[in-house]
Amino acid sequence: MQMMTSADPAASGSPGQFSARSWLHRWPIVVLVIGLAVYGIFLANFEGAYAGGSDSSGYLECAHLLSAGRVRTGYREIPGLPAANLPEYTYVPLGFKPSASKAEMVPTYPIGLPLIIAAIASVSGWEMAPHIALWLHAMAGVVLMFLLVRLSGLAPGWALLGAMLLALCPLYLMYAVQLMSDLPATTWAMAAVLTAWLARSRRGWAVAAGVAFGMAVLVRPTNILLIAPVAIALGLDWRRWLAFGLGGLPLAVVQALFNQAAYGHPLASGYGRVDGLFQWENFSVTLAHYATWLPLLLTPFGFLALGLPWVARRAPRWSALLAAWAIAVLGIYAFYYCTHETWWYLRFVMPAFPAVWLAALLVAQSLAERWGMAGAAAGWRSWSAGLALGLILAGFLWRWDYRNKPHYAGRGERAYLVAIEAMRPVLPPGAVIAAMQASGAIYCYSDYTIVRGDQIRPDTLPRIVDACGAARRPLYALLQFEEQRDYPEHRLPGAWEKIWTVGDFTLWRYVAAAPAP
Repeated sequence: MQMMTSADPAASGSPGQFSARSWLHRWPIVVLVIGLAVYGIFLANFEGAYAGGSDSSGYLECAHLLSAGRVRTGYREIPGLPAANLPEYTYVPLGFKPSASKAEMVPTYPIGLPLIIAAIASVSGWEMAPHIALWLHAMAGVVLMFLLVRLSGLAPGWALLGAMLLALCPLYLMYAVQLMSDLPATTWAMAAVLTAWLARSRRGWAVAAGVAFGMAVLVRPTNILLIAPVAIALGLDWRRWLAFGLGGLPLAVVQALFNQAAYGHPLASGYGRVDGLFQWENFSVTLAHYATWLPLLLTPFGFLALGLPWVARRAPRWSALLAAWAIAVLGIYAFYYCTHETWWYLRFVMPAFPAVWLAALLVAQSLAERWGMAGAAAGWRSWSAGLALGLILAGFLWRWDYRNKPHYAGRGERAYLVAIEAMRPVLPPGAVIAAMQASGAIYCYSDYTIVRGDQIRPDTLPRIVDACGAARRPLYALLQFEEQRDYPEHRLPGAWEKIWTVGDFTLWRYVAAAPAP
């Protein structure tokens, strides 16, 4: 496994002719293709790009809206009880927010991923489109990682190692099987950097870089910070920048038009004001969180990235690009309000992972040369050392994945659809469902009216009950197990009858009001 060489061996044999040496030269591609086939089958078996919690239901329902040519949608109200007479989020499922006029709802999340899903759905249909979108991004990300390592000037063995590190990363697996933007944001970030660097040799790639950068920002607005590594790649050639602008301009126009139509301003977003989301007080605790969890998610091999300044003189521009890439993403989310709350919230910084691993691979290559384990003369030492390193890192990641099972996250998302399908034979037409965590999935997969349980106050519940009674629309509640600490006794006081338990969800029927105190 020729991992410790810095240049490809020269291929022999004329084009179209077979020779053992030319075949051996292609072994990394063969290994990559076989690995991708196995990985693709594995992901397809666990794919769960369903409307579940806030993010996944928000992205999928936004895709439905965009495919219909709309950016707003109306409330599903209880007859006789308009939204204006209730707390503003009462009829608003997770993934949406009230419009500026409060008369309709608009999506909360960025439109990049919904646009991709809608485009795929026009060919495959809606049932498969979300799964296909996530699967394609996951597969493309592994290929892009391989290409980026090769672009670094490293040998194919190193490229295979880089692709493996990304493919087996717990966060990459976790968000390859559920409908979230973290993995697509990572894939488009890699595409933007790769094409921007290729533009140094052929300007036509700058157009592709503009498109990839535009998509990266559409998928996740903070990816605009990737302009730093992209600028280092493009350099000062104004023709490259012109081509880059032409590629990205249409997507910027799409973003501005959507923001204007949905939120009333070209630069507004569904997140509202961001000054409260990014604060200095989060910086120190997030750095401690990075120090605890990044060595586990990136493997201890990622520590080698800290040696990038010592190898920068060999490839100063590429080293500066990698540093800018990693610092831009890790830096901005060091101030984010929830990055430090749990290990899987490091999904926000996943677009920086390829940069960290690329830096680590450059340092590893330099160490291999210093220890005499690079070049054709290294022989079996190169093979054995590379194979041992690959097996150790693969074992490290496999142990983590085996214990924590991040690839089962998609099955957790499917539980929402299973619960909603189980409701259909039980609930009469026109039923009203109190829900919070499942509110987005109910809105996406059914026509039932939802009332957000977390928005209901003691003074509004009687009005909801009275309106349901007057309209002959029974009131139910769909709750996750974790929500039953607050529901229905505290948030929804009264007599409730449990109908069934399906997976992590319980269905309740409202029977009578709570006795007067």
